Amino acid sequence: MDNKQYLIYLISCVLHDRKPELPASNISIKSIYTLARFYGVENLALRAVERMGCFSDEDLQEWRVLCEKLQYQNIIQKMEYHNILKEFTASGIKVLPLKGCVLKPMYPLEADRKMGDIDLLIGVGTWDQARSVMEKMGYTCKAFGVTNHDFYEKKPWMNVELHRSLFSEKNEFCWYFQNVWDYAAPADENTYVYTLPWDEFYIYLMAHFAKHCRISGSGIRSIVDIYIFLQKHGSELDREYIGERLREMGIWEFACDVEKIADKWFSGALYAERDCDYGSLEALILRSGIYGSGRQEMMNRIDQAAREKDSLKTAKWRYTLTCIFAGYDDMKYRYPVLERFPFLLPVLWISRGFRIVLFDRKKIRDFRKGLNEVKGRQTWINEGKGGGHR
Repeated sequence: MDNKQYLIYLISCVLHDRKPELPASNISIKSIYTLARFYGVENLALRAVERMGCFSDEDLQEWRVLCEKLQYQNIIQKMEYHNILKEFTASGIKVLPLKGCVLKPMYPLEADRKMGDIDLLIGVGTWDQARSVMEKMGYTCKAFGVTNHDFYEKKPWMNVELHRSLFSEKNEFCWYFQNVWDYAAPADENTYVYTLPWDEFYIYLMAHFAKHCRISGSGIRSIVDIYIFLQKHGSELDREYIGERLREMGIWEFACDVEKIADKWFSGALYAERDCDYGSLEALILRSGIYGSGRQEMMNRIDQAAREKDSLKTAKWRYTLTCIFAGYDDMKYRYPVLERFPFLLPVLWISRGFRIVLFDRKKIRDFRKGLNEVKGRQTWINEGKGGGHR
């Protein structure tokens, strides 16, 4: 058992309220702490480690300090979340909580589910009204109308994404969720807060995971989310309906493999012999952090371009050029000034290039190293398990 396998085992013990066995001699507590941070499961892993009762306060001091900070952050997020829902309701703005907002209460402890930002879908055409409410609450709008979500910040910890749609127009799953308000329902008759039926929430959860896997990867926490959701609401799902919808979206096989990985990791039958071929997807998840990695995104984009029309060498050159001369939408997200002065795009390309060369040469070294590692390796995407509606 290696470090990653042992971390998964620790999480499984917490989910099933079991005391873990001591790690093998080749596994250090420091390496588990580092991995837990990489995957965003610090609190879950610490609770398992503390149950063993064999590590000193000194061994766990840094870990505990971090988790105390995360627990405080969780309290602030929860208070702000309910305040936002209250203010939106008072202003007549429809809001649909997404992802972590829905999943956190399903965890053994809410603090076990780390949440980088609050994701909310808001009613069509209420973007300006919502911005006014957020700014009155002390938030600064960092991006507005640039992508399918507007981004708000309140230091030190609060980040809020107000989604205009569940997926961007360019995303392969957009067609399915474009009428999401037709099947969302008010949580109760006196609120503008909406919820999705569990069938639709699970379809969204799986599509969102597939999107991240196709772009830059997604790590262990996403599998924990899916496992916990299925433990809580799996018996309530209409499997026939979900299967039909996932087949329409082209991710039925992907979803089946994800569920098998979740069961393999967390049901207690860890590292049993596989009964299906989902090894490449499992490997992708294990090398991805909370939000995937830039290197994985590079691999996916180059690999896809090489399969569609280019040689691997040409695909690498094309990818390099798109990184140097990023598109207008990407640059506008980084430099909002382009919204008013789009003619500055070439100037900002040059400025950004000089800044990286002068002050961020490590990024260049990492980029070149990543390019050299892309050698046409096959991923789950190549196996036809992530394609969307055609």
